[in-house]
Amino acid sequence: MKLDPEFVIENEKMLLGQYPNTYTFTKSMAERAIMKKRGSLPVSIVRPSIIISSYEEPVQGWTDTLAAGGVLVLALVNGYLTTMNLRREPYIDFVPVDLVSNIILASTAYTGLSKTPGLNVVHATTSQLNPISVGSTIDALN
Repeated sequence: MKLDPEFVIENEKMLLGQYPNTYTFTKSMAERAIMKKRGSLPVSIVRPSIIISSYEEPVQGWTDTLAAGGVLVLALVNGYLTTMNLRREPYIDFVPVDLVSNIILASTAYTGLSKTPGLNVVHATTSQLNPISVGSTIDALN
C-alpha cells in the first residue's frame, strides 16, 4: 500500500493509533522490523533517554549537535537563556553521550558473546538509579 503525502497528513491521527507522535511511531516500526527480520541472530536495541553533552569523554561537555537536550544545555551554559518557568521538583532523564556510547559498546559485546538467538532491549537512562531533578540540573549548569 502506497501512502501519498496528502493522505498521511489528513489521516495522521488514525495512522499513529496509540502513539503520541511520529517519532515514537517510527521508532516502534523500526524495532518491530528488527525483531521480525533478525532471524536466528542475537540482537540488542539500546534505547537512550534524552542525550546531552559528554560527562568525560572525549572531553567534559563535548557535543556535536544541538538536538534533544543539547540546545537547552548550550543556551543555559552560555547565558542565552536566563529565565525559564519550570518547577524544580520533576525529574528529567538526561544521559551523557559518552555513557550512551559505552552502553552501546557493552551491549554489543554482550550480544556478540551470546550463544543463543534473542533480543536484548537496553534502556540507557539515569532516572531509575540516579534521578536528577530539573532544579538540580539547572543549578549544575549555572
